Amino acid sequence: MERNNFLKAKNTYLKEALIQQNMRELLFNFLEKKHYKNVLDIGTNQGEFAKLIKEKITFNSFDCLDINHNEEFFLNSEFNFICSDFLAYESCKKYDLIISNACLQWLDFKKAIIKIKKLANDDSVILLSTFCTGNLYQIKDFFNISLDYLSVEKIQNIIKKYFPNSYCFCKDYKLSFKSAIDCFRHLKNTGVTGFARVNLNKQILKDYELKYKNTLSYKCVFIIINPSLNQYS
Repeated sequence: MERNNFLKAKNTYLKEALIQQNMRELLFNFLEKKHYKNVLDIGTNQGEFAKLIKEKITFNSFDCLDINHNEEFFLNSEFNFICSDFLAYESCKKYDLIISNACLQWLDFKKAIIKIKKLANDDSVILLSTFCTGNLYQIKDFFNISLDYLSVEKIQNIIKKYFPNSYCFCKDYKLSFKSAIDCFRHLKNTGVTGFARVNLNKQILKDYELKYKNTLSYKCVFIIINPSLNQYS
């Protein structure tokens, strides 16, 4: 699956990315309504999570970071857009709120968590989501195409090493479509496909429909770090 497909899908992503929308809304529910001095959104894309977050909080600065040149979505806004690979990003300031929705699967997860630890204060609130082994298993099984997802256990072990008081859990989602071609159109329109070398002929579409009933399964992991809370609910 190719990362630069997000650029090709920028005009269709927000409409089609239903799972990513559910993921950010779930993270949003864990956010306390208060003032945060410095905020960082990792893998901001078009700022869809940042724009949701800003309606609930106040802040001094809000940095939105993405590897793609998405400056056009942040013109005349309250956000500071930064075009950078997160693992190469350096900042002299610390962030007391760090968010990232459906992005960390593109990165070396352990290195990303170490970087987040470096950028965070001891009492920072951190809200993250990503995907784990079993995500889009139909595509992996049928085409042998997949990102190298970590297992949920591996993700939990890494998180607990650097943030012992974190809350990490998995949630499954399933989308059903009218036809097999609608499944693949959805993937293309959310920028997560890797089918450039695949010929989606009628037989392939028929076989996919018979085997998977025109469904796609998402396996998502949510990471909540909030030292001010004694327990999570």
